[in-house]
Amino acid sequence: MKLLLVGDSRQLAAVGAGGALADVAARAGSYELAEVRRFTHEWEGPASLRLRDGDPTVIPEYVKNGRLVPGGTREQAETEAARLWLDSTLRGRDALLVVGSNAAAARTSQALRAELVRLGRVTETGVPLGRDGWEGTVAGVGDLVQARNNGWHLDGWEGNHTVPINRFTYRVTGIRPDGHGLVVARITGRDDAGDEILDQPIQLPGLYVAQNITLAYASTVHAAHGRTVDAGISVLGAGTDRATAYTQMTRGRDTNHAVVITRQVAEGADTGETFTVAPRDPAAVLADVIRPPEQDPNTTALAQAEAAADHDRHIATHVDPMLAVIADATAGRTGRWLDQLTADGTLPEQHRVALAADQARSSLDQLLRIAELAGHDPAHVLRDAITARPLDGSTSVAQVVHFRIRTALDGHLDPHVSTFADLLPCDLPEASLAGLQALADAADTRRIELGAQLAAQPPQWAREALGPVPDDPAGRAVWQDQAGRAAAYREWVGHDDPADPLSPAPAAGLVEKHALYRDAHAALDLPDAGADEEQASEGLLRARVAAWEREQRWAPRYVADELDATHEALRQRQTDATLYGAHADAATDSQEADQLRAAAAAARAEADQLAELIPKLEQADAARAAWTAETAVTRDKAERGRAALGLCGIDLDAPYEKVTAQEWIDAERAERLADDAHRPITEHDLRDHAHDELDHTRPAPADETHLDEPTADHSPEPPERQDRRRDHDLVAEPAPDDIREASTPDPGERADPEERRRVPLPDETDTTLDRAYIAVDEIEARYRAEAAHARDEDTAAEPEDDIRLDELHRWAGHDVTTVSSDDHADAVEDDDPVLDRGLPGE
Repeated sequence: MKLLLVGDSRQLAAVGAGGALADVAARAGSYELAEVRRFTHEWEGPASLRLRDGDPTVIPEYVKNGRLVPGGTREQAETEAARLWLDSTLRGRDALLVVGSNAAAARTSQALRAELVRLGRVTETGVPLGRDGWEGTVAGVGDLVQARNNGWHLDGWEGNHTVPINRFTYRVTGIRPDGHGLVVARITGRDDAGDEILDQPIQLPGLYVAQNITLAYASTVHAAHGRTVDAGISVLGAGTDRATAYTQMTRGRDTNHAVVITRQVAEGADTGETFTVAPRDPAAVLADVIRPPEQDPNTTALAQAEAAADHDRHIATHVDPMLAVIADATAGRTGRWLDQLTADGTLPEQHRVALAADQARSSLDQLLRIAELAGHDPAHVLRDAITARPLDGSTSVAQVVHFRIRTALDGHLDPHVSTFADLLPCDLPEASLAGLQALADAADTRRIELGAQLAAQPPQWAREALGPVPDDPAGRAVWQDQAGRAAAYREWVGHDDPADPLSPAPAAGLVEKHALYRDAHAALDLPDAGADEEQASEGLLRARVAAWEREQRWAPRYVADELDATHEALRQRQTDATLYGAHADAATDSQEADQLRAAAAAARAEADQLAELIPKLEQADAARAAWTAETAVTRDKAERGRAALGLCGIDLDAPYEKVTAQEWIDAERAERLADDAHRPITEHDLRDHAHDELDHTRPAPADETHLDEPTADHSPEPPERQDRRRDHDLVAEPAPDDIREASTPDPGERADPEERRRVPLPDETDTTLDRAYIAVDEIEARYRAEAAHARDEDTAAEPEDDIRLDELHRWAGHDVTTVSSDDHADAVEDDDPVLDRGLPGE
């Protein structure tokens, strides 16, 4: 006999103690379904898995597809959710409405029943229900009810062939002759026309109905767990946990809407208090809901004990407090060294005052720490830079000193860090040294432990970077040390990709983290992808920022918020059309019925217009996503470069930084022309026109002989050579315009989220789509060119290698192809001296 356990540990936990299923899966092994097949829309399957993992980057997917509905207060959200449920039900769809509590379910069900009575879908009178605690709750013919207890004792009663099951929903088909019991039938599906398919009827006595039957128009998530419907509708707000949100938003095949409570007030709030609470963005509310908790409550005691033990051994447990103490110890030491230099007369007082207020001081502090980790004495490095030459006339003393240190130690700033103890500063007080040494030793012990684990079971990234584990003890020890250094960094930063050996380089300014990254990078002998921000020149950093600005010129317009607004408007108008039509059918006054039908027709016509916009906006949004992926590397380098320049005291948003090279040239030319009117004329300004006229008769010197004329020492070219040379001399066709130069930013781009969330006009949408097509053509042209270049370099590569080569060429090419030769060539050729631009004498 074989026992198979089936479930999802990320959904609702057990009522009592839970976590056993996750433990069994972790220890005994498990099989996971590789494909989500419930949803109609292709995007929703992968998105649900990211929602399951608590990934906040998936929220924009739900936003732009109109799945997050701003609901206001809890009561307003429940009303809007009930309206959506009613629209889906009247259109013949199987809908499920999930609210936060049994009380909310009873309240919402009462409101929906009253609306269905007005529409003539449910009889007004019925059998009293007492399970939900609400007085006056009844269930009549046509009502949707739910059993809240297994009725095994009813098997065979009054001819029953089946019994009511807890949490199953049923349609009331009749009232028993005694006036207290019900005849119900379970809904097993719907036919092609959308009509319900009912199972065999069940006779329910009055006592069971009074104690165990509730209205089922709305329910809690526990009652909805395991159900699959056409349309899932849920009310979501603060206090909802990730498992509940994941379960609520994955019940529907076609649609899953979450009506988000954006104005959170207490249950007993005073009238008018709602207007004192600022509304929150629905996406922000959902991000808080799905954020992983610090400790999963659905875990066994054994799993919690193991997690505590893993935490005690984790690299971050030792390294994070060590770096915090190091940061405190090194925070003010540059100032102390400068004070000492000022006290002994090495640094003039005015320069010490200027350094205290210099925005580039933080960059100087980091450079001295980098020099220390590279094996230099930071105090001596600072003294040598200050005493090298006078600092008079400099507008930024910190930048000048920074430049001198970088120049003096060029090629000697690579960190010498092979153990965590190498991170300890040279001038730590004795009181802190012992504790920090203990933390460093514990981290090094963990590093050795990780290396041994990898040698026993080498993962993909280690095998690809270091090769197989050697059989000889010496080679195995070297392999284990190199893998352990990389594994320690991976564990510290939480990088768990099975194929990618290291995460991207840390941001500028994280000196110790960058040193450990470089150590892991060197241990794996990975190729350098380019200069890091700390080692890059100012010109290169400026060029990276300029490259990103050029890429932004041809960006398709951001339409995700407009797509969300259009989805919401379409949903509202479709709901209006459905409800107007239902009320028109139920109206007894012919004039009122005609008005309602006219309103329904108008809403339906407007919905049709909105429906035409959505495919166009989706195409524009897809183009924007493709552009974002295509320019991701350029954007990342620009952001890092801007941050590094900011640490050096360079604000690229300052007005004087906006002046282009061409503007400088034009200004200089205009100033020179203005000065020419007052400049005296000299003999050098006069030309010898007679000499110029005779100059064309002067015989050409020997070194100016035309290449196409035969000389005395050479015979004429043979005809075939002349033909080849003429072919070579043909004028080449002009290259197509660079889209980064020919395009301009979309004037319809809006930075304010409130302005972006609107329904666009049809003509505006067509213009947006035309621009998106141009961007898609550019991306496809780039891909074809890169693929052709990769094939030329390695025609024998396997298909997987071709894809990898495409990516590598794209990444490597951004630094070169995205830099403007006109604006930045000079800066790239001679970058570092600009740091000394405030010191004319140097």
